[in-house]
Amino acid sequence: MSTNLGTILKELESKLNGHTVVLGIGNILRGDDAFGSLLAQRIKDKVSLKVWDGASSPENFLGKIVDEKPATVLLVDAIDFSEKPGAVRLFTKETLKTGNFFLTHNPSPRLIFDFLRASTMAKTYILAVQPKSIGLGNEMSTEVEQRLEELTRWFKTRYSNHVC
Repeated sequence: MSTNLGTILKELESKLNGHTVVLGIGNILRGDDAFGSLLAQRIKDKVSLKVWDGASSPENFLGKIVDEKPATVLLVDAIDFSEKPGAVRLFTKETLKTGNFFLTHNPSPRLIFDFLRASTMAKTYILAVQPKSIGLGNEMSTEVEQRLEELTRWFKTRYSNHVC
């Protein structure tokens, strides 16, 4: 599976079809773990996708997502998949199950993934960044901050909610 950002973005664009919900996951007090939460904050109300910041309690948004009846759900999170810090991967249910990952928090994105698939029948993906540091009180690493900025620009450009 590729970790090249350009390849990942092309793959992501091909998968975000129909009514799409994005759920950012992460703890802003734990360095790179803030990635998903911050991306959600930066693109919410600036893109044509429904976006929620689940922060460190994404389970609180599951009912809202089910009510949306989405065709596609994208979870955004920091997951340790043993690549260089800042690497990005797009996971499916199959690739997430076969990987040996260190999940940075609870609840596990796997549980959320399974619940959403069963409750919505939506195509569900996880956009993950490889964290460098997730210690309490740590700043976000330069590598992950760069990816956050690149992905923020990409979402705002690709899914702008402004009519031209």
